[in-house]
Amino acid sequence: MGPQMGFNPFRPQRKTTADLVMVAAALAVTIGVVLWAFLAG
Repeated sequence: MGPQMGFNPFRPQRKTTADLVMVAAALAVTIGVVLWAFLAG
């Protein structure tokens, strides 16, 4: 294993539209499941 292997925590962070879409979708699913649990329950 050379120095190119592994995770570099100091790499530049690039936030893309896809990142925002995935975060928004995850939050929407989480909120939906919680509401479903409370209302269907």
